[in-house]
Amino acid sequence: FIRSLGVPESKIVSSKYGFDRTAITYRRKTYTKDSKLTFGYTGRIIPVKGVALLLEAFKRFEGRGHRLLVFGDDSSVRPYLKRRASSDTHLMGSYDNQSIDCILDRIDVLVVPSIWLENSPLVIQEAFLKGVPVITSDLGGMAELVKHGVNGLLFSPGDVRSLSDTLKMVMDDPTLLNRLIIDPHTVRDGVEEAGSMIGLYNKLLGGGTTD
Repeated sequence: FIRSLGVPESKIVSSKYGFDRTAITYRRKTYTKDSKLTFGYTGRIIPVKGVALLLEAFKRFEGRGHRLLVFGDDSSVRPYLKRRASSDTHLMGSYDNQSIDCILDRIDVLVVPSIWLENSPLVIQEAFLKGVPVITSDLGGMAELVKHGVNGLLFSPGDVRSLSDTLKMVMDDPTLLNRLIIDPHTVRDGVEEAGSMIGLYNKLLGGGTTD
């Protein structure tokens, strides 16, 4: 978008969020053809996040032995979500982000179904730190982080059939998750990120230093 406004490439710096990488322990799981999977959603429960889309897509596989855990404060919309959820979907309610490592331990695949232009979703990078595969919308910062068939899977934004097809592909052959390359080192450390920003400001100020 910035390039389309005519801003020179040399003036554009992409800065990812910095994380405390010690807060999440990397642990890749392996799967067999017969594995039953736990899909998960973490984050805000608001329309643009596409939670209703995910519930509708997942409901098509009711009774197949897979489950969906939805983590997020749904107190204002729980009746609405329950009407759309399958018996294999569990609304887990709000959570403290300090527990994200334990939450990701319970999830085999994180689904990020946002229907708007996300910047650089924290939940995707948390999943990378954990080694959890991600299915997400082919849109904005989500598609910048996830490369289809490389470190995750993409589906057409807002398209319930595309999402259900992607879910089905994984359910039919869970071993494809074993082939994804999820590198936690693609997630930037918070101290490293802060140092990078300080260096950038120093460069703009003409090479000055900071204490």
